[in-house]
Amino acid sequence: MNVRLNDEQTAKAKWLREQGVEISQVMREALEAEYERRVLKRRTPGEIDAMFREIYEKYPDPEGLPPRGFDLRDRKAVREFIVGRLKSKKLRKP
Repeated sequence: MNVRLNDEQTAKAKWLREQGVEISQVMREALEAEYERRVLKRRTPGEIDAMFREIYEKYPDPEGLPPRGFDLRDRKAVREFIVGRLKSKKLRKP
């Protein structure tokens, strides 16, 4: 595979190589990530729910964490929470 880079990208690749990063590994990971991103678009809601359950099982909330008061899987509830927090922080500014 031959990839053409502009000057800025070439400089970044050079810096990464100097830091010990294998550029070929970066390319492999980028290809895998893009492939997965596109494949995920075709997953069923049940498959996506199963993926999230697996993530929540692998990375549970810490012990003693107070309940959130909303479901992280509910987009609308998460959005409302974030907007509310942002508004409350703006109101507290002097």
